[in-house]
Amino acid sequence: PTEGHAEGYYFNPDKGRILNEYQILYLTEGEGVFRSEHIAETTIKSGDIFMLFPQEWHTYHPVSGKPWESYWIGFKGKNMDDRVSAGFLSPAKPIFHIGFSEEVISLYREAKDAADAEEPYSQQLLAGIANHLVGLVYSLERRLILGRNNNQVKLINMARLRIRDNLDNNLT
Repeated sequence: PTEGHAEGYYFNPDKGRILNEYQILYLTEGEGVFRSEHIAETTIKSGDIFMLFPQEWHTYHPVSGKPWESYWIGFKGKNMDDRVSAGFLSPAKPIFHIGFSEEVISLYREAKDAADAEEPYSQQLLAGIANHLVGLVYSLERRLILGRNNNQVKLINMARLRIRDNLDNNLT
């Protein structure tokens, strides 16, 4: 991490680290590598988001000659713990390929502004932003994956239409 990070967040990329919180990092420029207890060394690129899990060893760094720009937010709590327990999020799949998203960047900026302002109840606002970010990331990746398979998209759209047309009927 670069100068300006809070104490406790610096680490040696060769040794890695373990945090006691979740973090979501979004690369908007550059390229690097990520590795964790569950994931072998993997290339990460601009447009990727990767998630760090509490008590999970990890390391990451930019590739030499390809410095990166990133946004990050850290958080912890029962809500995210429950998402992991339910399998919605997993240390076995910490990388999401979402591409460039102005909406994601806007959420990170909103979080930074709220944290800087330190107004009453800012923690609740930040918790809402973190939840929104996780849901948005999940949705954006699924949209890209489904968009590659036109047959699946067509079937889903037909099912949605049928459900909307039959809201008052029992459908199996």
